[in-house]
Amino acid sequence: MKETTLDEVLGRAKARAAQEFPLVRDLDRYVKQLETMLARQELHRFFYPDKGEVLLEQEIVDAQGKIRRLDRLIVMPDESWVVDFKSSRAGREQHGAQVKEYCALIKGMYPKRGVKGFLIYLDDGGVEEIKK
Repeated sequence: MKETTLDEVLGRAKARAAQEFPLVRDLDRYVKQLETMLARQELHRFFYPDKGEVLLEQEIVDAQGKIRRLDRLIVMPDESWVVDFKSSRAGREQHGAQVKEYCALIKGMYPKRGVKGFLIYLDDGGVEEIKK
């Protein structure tokens, strides 16, 4: 498998964003924000996990048949992490409730593993662990 550099990944993301959002003019600003976030040590474990499988935009179905889409799910041998990205802390209680719901669904899928939930705020790069 070919190694991919961060610059290559960000370049592809920028090109895709330009296609999907043609009215957004200053994509370089967003690329810079991503670079800054990826460089932050406290976020490193979410983007470069030591072990486990990273699933992006993972769809799961609840007991009522409603589809939920998790931003990021990191499945490790002993635990799983639900990671949800939000643009700001506005609506923080609802964000926490959403992550708790996702964690409960994942716990049902992986009953022998621990489950942790996290919110990452894009406006300030803050991380909040959601307690059950």
